Amino acid sequence: MLSPSMNKNLLMKSLMIMIMSFYPLLTSPILLLIFLMLLSIFMTMTIFILLNNSLIPIMFFLLFLGGILILFSYLSTLCPNEKMKSLKPSLLLMMLLLSHLMLTPNLPYPKNNFYLSSSKINSLSMLNIFSSHIIFLMILILFILMVLLNLLTNKWMGPLRLLK
Repeated sequence: MLSPSMNKNLLMKSLMIMIMSFYPLLTSPILLLIFLMLLSIFMTMTIFILLNNSLIPIMFFLLFLGGILILFSYLSTLCPNEKMKSLKPSLLLMMLLLSHLMLTPNLPYPKNNFYLSSSKINSLSMLNIFSSHIIFLMILILFILMVLLNLLTNKWMGPLRLLK
């Protein structure tokens, strides 16, 4: 019988192996952006399940997403336009199968599994009344920063644009 801490440890090790197995597929900034967004969503859900608190995971997600958007905007101004290479279906199938095997171990699930009992968490508690004002303020700040960064990169004299 596995304890919940052993389940968490096994899940994190499997996740890290899955991340390392997908790394060769990341050939363009767009694929890297999508992969990092999926990873941040997974980490947000994991932190929410572990802490049963909505403020910290949402702050983590918004901060991480804002950093990714700024980094992606900066890289898109520096990199030339490239076509994304198509992936071979056999390689993609192998990576999906490997990730499935890594995330579903052949160990028996205990009756008091933390992740299985987490379905009791109320889904509306992610946006409770106490943290909704802070979340709205953070979304507004990130939106303003994204608009300002976009205006800055569209100018010819901006620091992120190459001189001609």
